[in-house]
Amino acid sequence: AILPNSDADIIILNPNATFQITAKSHHSKMDTNVYEGWVGKGKVEVTISRGKVVWEHDRLIIEQGSGKYISMPPFGYLFDGID
Repeated sequence: AILPNSDADIIILNPNATFQITAKSHHSKMDTNVYEGWVGKGKVEVTISRGKVVWEHDRLIIEQGSGKYISMPPFGYLFDGID
C-alpha cells in the first residue's frame, strides 16, 4: 500500500507488452548491445519515484540534481544469495 508520507516509489507494469532490445533504445553511450534484436516481454509503462512520474511514454522525465545517492557496500546483502 502507498501510505501518507511514504516515498511512493512504484512502477506500472504491462506484463503482456513486448519490446525489441536495441542500443538506440537504451540510455547508454555504448553504440552496441549484446542482446541487440532480442524481443522481451513485460514492460514498465510508468515509474513514480518519490511521488513524481520519472518514466512515461518511453521517456525519462527527470530534473538535474533530483537523484538521491544511496551508499551501499560492495557485495552487500544483495549478493548474499548468489553462489
